[in-house]
Amino acid sequence: MKRLLIFCLGALVSFSTFAMGFEADGMLFSVMPDDPQGVVLSQGPFVEEPCNVTIPDEVVYNDVAYKVKGVASYAFYMASIDTLTIGKNVAFIAGEAFPIATLRHINVNQENPAFVSQDGALYTSGFASLVLYPNMKEDKLLTLPSSTTEILAGACGDCRSLEKVVLPEGLRVIGDRAFDGAVNLSELNLPSTLEDVGFNVFDWSSPWYKALPDGPIYCGNHVLWLYKGTPEGGIIDVADDCLAIATGFRFSGKVNTMHIPESVTKIGMVCYNNLKDFDVAIDNSTYCSVDGVLLNKDGSRLERFPCGRDGEYVAPQGVRTIGTHAFAEASSLTRITLPEGVESIEDHAFYYCSGLERIDLPATLTHIGESAFEIVTAVPLVGAPKKAYNDGSYCLGDVYCRATVLPEAARNAFNCDNLFESKLYVPVGAAEAYRAAAPWNEFGEIIEIDFADVNGDGVVSGADVTALYNDLLDGTEVEGISDINGDGIVSGADVTALYNLLLGQ
Repeated sequence: MKRLLIFCLGALVSFSTFAMGFEADGMLFSVMPDDPQGVVLSQGPFVEEPCNVTIPDEVVYNDVAYKVKGVASYAFYMASIDTLTIGKNVAFIAGEAFPIATLRHINVNQENPAFVSQDGALYTSGFASLVLYPNMKEDKLLTLPSSTTEILAGACGDCRSLEKVVLPEGLRVIGDRAFDGAVNLSELNLPSTLEDVGFNVFDWSSPWYKALPDGPIYCGNHVLWLYKGTPEGGIIDVADDCLAIATGFRFSGKVNTMHIPESVTKIGMVCYNNLKDFDVAIDNSTYCSVDGVLLNKDGSRLERFPCGRDGEYVAPQGVRTIGTHAFAEASSLTRITLPEGVESIEDHAFYYCSGLERIDLPATLTHIGESAFEIVTAVPLVGAPKKAYNDGSYCLGDVYCRATVLPEAARNAFNCDNLFESKLYVPVGAAEAYRAAAPWNEFGEIIEIDFADVNGDGVVSGADVTALYNDLLDGTEVEGISDINGDGIVSGADVTALYNLLLGQ
């Protein structure tokens, strides 16, 4: 029996529109929006006993032949497969496509130009990237081809038989969780060409990891990727010849400050919960620090917030962009204010800021990226191999958005279980537009306010100037809108802004 299905592949293979889907040969496929003759395998067959499965070259539905060109994330989730064969037309495979606990061998059709297999492992063409090493292979030794420059996320995850891995000179990147679960790994070389190491790459219980010395550990061309043990005095001093801090840089224990020398030109996410301050050398040509927060050199991009901090935070004047994962896991922050001038919030910028009670967004904001404010019941913490669950009590908090023109926002920008509990405050006359557009219309309430109506009586007048003076005297903020000029600070400049506003009426 054939069934007509509808799938949204936005979170799987970066499609942003809905695609027609159907079932064929016991698998589910979705038609590609930009290629009506191509389909993506979105769900593999349900099999209980290990067997051999082939991703076909093409499938037929309603007498129309479709080429199978891709595999979506988690397409083979919990599938019981011994040998997997990939068809000749598969051109892309999304991350985490093969979480298969029983996999022993992978074959690739020899006519496939995008992928190749060797000794049962899956690589991209020319062996440039290791995509997947079957976790049930019994080999104790893995030697990567000399042309391999990258090991993709989870490539050798849960490979318990591996004891020795030989990495080639020329390898540049090891992705997140690449060897996580390889608990018997005892011998591994880190080549001098290594440029970046992802999150939780190696299993902490493996003999190789346990044998590493305490202190800072560098790899490749002066890349800091690990601080093993607890730094003395809670301070990490990065070496003067260090060029980069790895994406998955890890440290343990209590760390208050991280000193970054002028040599560093690339910094990974560094979002561990107990870091309080970044301290960047004045002569660093790429980065600077303002009140312990990491920014690019000219201060136009906020790169990393030390997420061990709590309370309220106001981004500095001059910031135009909030970078990817900038505030990730800053779960103790209660309020964040982005001043006028901020134009873009990038993907996952406020990922799992679960303690937020209020967010202030400026009138200048024009873009909000994918999962920028993601707080969900099942949250895959940054770099973590497993999901961490909350009790569902977290919600985003209230959002005050001064933009009269709706910022362009990704459909999942506010990816929150309890968004219906949050209120969105918008300028007078803008509510109708916000209510008509996703994802804004998912807020529980959308309320219009005049951001100059300090005393909340519905009229902007001299009484608001008096109320504002009182705010300054007693340190309170009436209805949260005493910040007239939107710089994140209630000060005399707001009195001037309100006075000028009244003069212009």
